[in-house]
Amino acid sequence: MPKFAIYENQIMLPEEIYQRGISPTSHFTCFNCDEPVLLRQSRGKNENYVEHFYHPNPCRNGTHIECENVHIEKLRKMSDWHTMFSKSINTKNGEIFRFGKNTKHFVDGYDFENELGIEFQNSPISPSDVKDRENTSQIDWIFNVEKQYMKRVTIGKYAIIEIPHKSWQESVKECNNNVFLYTGKKEWLWLTDRKAYSMEIEGVRRHVWIIFHDDICNYKDVFDNTCLADIMTTEGKQMFADLETTQETLETTHIAYSRCRDSMYLLDDIHRHYIKTYKFPLNSITAIKSVAGSGKTTTLLDLAKIHKKKRILYLAFNKNLISEIQGKLKTQNITNMVPRTFDSLMRSIYIEQKGNPEQMDDLRPNTIHLKINWFQGKNWRVKKQCIDYLTKFCRQVGSNTIEEFSMERFGKPMPLMKMMWDKVISSYIVTFDTIRKQVQINHWARDYIKRNYDMIFIDEAQDFDDLMLDVLLKDTDIPKIFVGDPMQAIYQWRGSINAFNKLPTDTLFMEFYSTFRIGNPACDKIRNMFDNCWMISKSKQDTHFDKNFETTESYVYLFRSWRYLLLKAQEENDVYIYGYDDKERMMISLHARLMKFALSDEEKQDMEDDLPNFLLSYTAFELKELLRKVRSNIVPKNNAKCLMYTIHSYKGCEHNNVKLCEDITEEEQNLLYVALTRAKNKIDYDNN
Repeated sequence: MPKFAIYENQIMLPEEIYQRGISPTSHFTCFNCDEPVLLRQSRGKNENYVEHFYHPNPCRNGTHIECENVHIEKLRKMSDWHTMFSKSINTKNGEIFRFGKNTKHFVDGYDFENELGIEFQNSPISPSDVKDRENTSQIDWIFNVEKQYMKRVTIGKYAIIEIPHKSWQESVKECNNNVFLYTGKKEWLWLTDRKAYSMEIEGVRRHVWIIFHDDICNYKDVFDNTCLADIMTTEGKQMFADLETTQETLETTHIAYSRCRDSMYLLDDIHRHYIKTYKFPLNSITAIKSVAGSGKTTTLLDLAKIHKKKRILYLAFNKNLISEIQGKLKTQNITNMVPRTFDSLMRSIYIEQKGNPEQMDDLRPNTIHLKINWFQGKNWRVKKQCIDYLTKFCRQVGSNTIEEFSMERFGKPMPLMKMMWDKVISSYIVTFDTIRKQVQINHWARDYIKRNYDMIFIDEAQDFDDLMLDVLLKDTDIPKIFVGDPMQAIYQWRGSINAFNKLPTDTLFMEFYSTFRIGNPACDKIRNMFDNCWMISKSKQDTHFDKNFETTESYVYLFRSWRYLLLKAQEENDVYIYGYDDKERMMISLHARLMKFALSDEEKQDMEDDLPNFLLSYTAFELKELLRKVRSNIVPKNNAKCLMYTIHSYKGCEHNNVKLCEDITEEEQNLLYVALTRAKNKIDYDNN
């Protein structure tokens, strides 16, 4: 026997016939087969009054099993949430049977006058089911997301809702009219953007919908923009009004991060705009992770103009960046920003405390006896180790006294190290490392920076080391802005730590996603080559992977190692090699030394590549011949067709066309990323 019937296009249970004052002899039909059914009222065996529908004979030969297996609970979606809405609908407008082409469906609520329905969706639903329902009526939708992760994001003024079902992700795209999200909070969300985005919120990556400020609404907006205002009972409207008074507002989080192409295009401008309007309060730390070619320098110059009444210290690790920024400051007439290398700043602080040193010492095993007589006649390796240990003490931040460092390093006091440090304190030995260490342990930077500056910009933050970061975090309370690209952290061999990984937990981390250097399709391909490369292109030109450009155009040839650079350079005509004269002198000197002494493991770590092993494979004559061939192919930079650089020396630069040597592999992800992101037009790289 069918458990329910259809009456005037509405679901009807036997007990509802009496409740609604409907005649028991009215025309009822079967939901499954559309044939007439009758209502039977009788006494059961236990004398209880029984009502049920049945198919009369000879209309059909009994009731088919399919007619009995249609569950009203499924049709009515009998959850508490669904019931809350359904009971608020006028009886004549609820659960209306609608027909489409080859389909039929109950609409949860229907306004006959305006021919508009509404659906309350609490469970998974397929795109095809949505299409079928849309074919029966014009429908607005309310999806229940009250049990999902949801936040209101302060930066950007938008809300995010985690998508509960993959079916919903696709199904909402098939909804032709309004889609509203019921959050269980005061806010309702008008889902005008039906795309699913991948975002990282509070350390977790989620698939979400994004709803911007203008589409964050309340129940009245939902009622006014659907048929609910016309089909809901007075009691129902009052219930939702009362409910709003007891509901909480959406919880907030300060920022969310894009983890897909679409969300990066959506949020990049938002993040850039926010930085330009942010007030940077005292003691604040802001870190901007900015992809290659994203206009970091332009951003910092813009901030200097915006905060023109502030005295800004611009810090960078290398002199090339300082020279570049000095030129731009002059061109743009920016007078409130002072660019300095970290070592230059440390020296100025040191001079204020101890006076200008007569000279900067370059401690070497063959000259240290001139400073400390004890080393006269001592073994070269002993002298080298003592210099190395002094340098290590100066570069670490765990120990502030040479005694403590000696105990941790050697398990006992080291009088020789104490003697060397006493020479440092008395200013008899002065190196850049000893200056930095004294500034750090004595906190000399604290007053100097506060007295002279109001803000600090730290460029290429991924290249800073432990001691630099320690001074900036512990000895300054003025606002600090760290800018850089964690994917370009390639100086670990010289002590760089990637400052982004060691900033305090209350740091405001921002992300800039767009590159103005690299166009598509290359940008999309590069992004897909790396796990954590969040980069999109806003370049005006295309960039392609192309293996044939070097035959007709000038290009930059990038190498992981000097070994491969030299081997290629001896075969190429008309090349320019960056820094070749100094490198040639160093290689000849290093080769002569390697013929007498082996390098320690620590010395090898100080090398950016495997140059010592390469040099050891040559006799003095063979090396001289190799260098002669290389030099015979070198021409001035303006006349060169091929410009050769190691990746480390070309970081921060760009060229129309870039070729990568085969010694650049996917095993060293950051080096590969830096190399690939130098090109504006064409890239020659074979990842096979």
